[in-house]
Amino acid sequence: MRTRAACYARRNGEPGFRAVRDTEPASKITEIHADSRGSYGAPRVRAVVQQSGDLYGRRRVTRLMRQAGLEGRHRRRVAGAS
Repeated sequence: MRTRAACYARRNGEPGFRAVRDTEPASKITEIHADSRGSYGAPRVRAVVQQSGDLYGRRRVTRLMRQAGLEGRHRRRVAGAS
């Protein structure tokens, strides 16, 4: 159930609490991903974030990366290997 204030805020087009709260982590995650030249996925990005002292959950990092369109690079498969 939403509060009355949240309903009016949504109707007026104001960003929600979660959107406001996620702006800083999203920018940090984007920066870390860019520093890795696009190779880091969510687990590595989260590890780097934790080393810097910020604590973001695994699912939060994954969600923010998905919303920003960020994806880690996959290793190539060797042809003929089983």
